[in-house]
Amino acid sequence: MSTSKFPIALVDKSTVIGFFVIIILALSVPFFGGWDFLHAVRPETLSRQFTYTYYPYPAYWFFYPLAILPPQLGYTIWNLVNAASVIFAVRYWKTNLLAFSLSIPCFWIFYAGQIDGFFAGALTLAIAANPWLAGFGIFVLTFKPQAGLIPILFVLLQRRDWRILVLPLVLYLLSFVEYGWWILEWLDHMKVGFGTHLLNATNISIFPLGLIFLFLLFRYKDSLKIWMLAGSLATPYFPVYSLATFFTIESPKWWFSLSMWLFYLAWGIFHLPYYVTQILFAFPLTLLVMEIWKYEKSRALANSHATQFIEKT
Repeated sequence: MSTSKFPIALVDKSTVIGFFVIIILALSVPFFGGWDFLHAVRPETLSRQFTYTYYPYPAYWFFYPLAILPPQLGYTIWNLVNAASVIFAVRYWKTNLLAFSLSIPCFWIFYAGQIDGFFAGALTLAIAANPWLAGFGIFVLTFKPQAGLIPILFVLLQRRDWRILVLPLVLYLLSFVEYGWWILEWLDHMKVGFGTHLLNATNISIFPLGLIFLFLLFRYKDSLKIWMLAGSLATPYFPVYSLATFFTIESPKWWFSLSMWLFYLAWGIFHLPYYVTQILFAFPLTLLVMEIWKYEKSRALANSHATQFIEKT
């Protein structure tokens, strides 16, 4: 796998529009949103008293430079870093920035002040950067194990360059100096949060039934997209806005984004009962079926061309 260059797609009209949509979101929502950053990440980073956040403790070092700023300024810069990360990822993967900017996950990460934009940039670094920058990408991907573990495993198996583990291992070892043996305390906190978030209307997983999708990893060893979608169904909790990273790699179709918007608007306006949200797994499952179909079609076409070449020779 080449790690020397980041291919950059030519700028077109839809890219420019998508860029401005994302920047406008990033700069406007601090005036009316940001609960996750303003009332969870920021105060808990400063107080080290964790109630609403469930990140591994080294993640709070990453958050600290923005947490010490005045709240609105910190949130604005937080969003701009998210914006830069997703734009960087979309440009690398050569997907449609406008399609991404109009998706629910894009709106959600800016409106709530989530970190999934950082994830998109981190995964791109982990895939394509030099070992030290890739290591930083791996480090950021550990902040949400439910979304980051499967991509980390994919990167390690594809790159087979163990130097990318040096930086995250050093940072995690240093965290034990700073926080003590925090792992057990963190796991206990995660257990408490699991019961709450499992019934959350953002959860699109079907754990434990979804564990069966992990068998797909053995057949589709070289498909990051299939790995990510299988993981989203198999993990105990996978919020819908974490699809943002996937959407930087594979642009959402207009009808798919529209269906997600209609569902969540209906849920918010009509206060739909919780059992209705239990069908949310249909979103990642639909994406997974589409990716498998494209993969198998491509594989069949390649086999057909190979057979024709052999017959001619």
